[in-house]
Amino acid sequence: MPQPLTKDEVKIFEEKEEKNEYWTECESEEKPFIAVVPVDQGYMAKYDMYTIGSDLSNVAADEARNLIEEWVEIYVEEITDDQFKREEITRHAGTTSGAIWPLDKPEAREVAADLSEIVYDESNWESIDPRDAWE
Repeated sequence: MPQPLTKDEVKIFEEKEEKNEYWTECESEEKPFIAVVPVDQGYMAKYDMYTIGSDLSNVAADEARNLIEEWVEIYVEEITDDQFKREEITRHAGTTSGAIWPLDKPEAREVAADLSEIVYDESNWESIDPRDAWE
C-alpha cells in the first residue's frame, strides 16, 4: 500500500512531460496519481484514480470532498484574508478524481498531502467493472 505523503513529498510539475512520466510511474507502481500542477493564478492539488483502475468508495469520496471544503474555508478565511472569494476557488472530489484550485504552492502541497491519506488507503478503493456502467 502506498504511504501517505508529507507536503514535502508531494510532487510539483511545471512541465507536462514530467507530469506524464509520473503518471506512467504511478501506473506501474499501482498507486493513485497525486500531485500539484500550475494553473492560471496559482496551483492545483489533484488526485486521480485512473492510474490504478479502481475508484474511491463513495464514503472516501465524501471524505475527500469534506477535506477540500475545509481547505476552502481555511484558505479563504485565514490564508488569503478574503483575497479570494469562495466562488473563485474551483473544487471537486469524486470517486475517480478530485482537485482544488487556484491555491498558492505551499497550500496546494498541503492539500495534496492531506488527500493522500484518503486516496492512498487501499481500504478506500473499489474495483471497477466496466459492465457496471450499463446497469
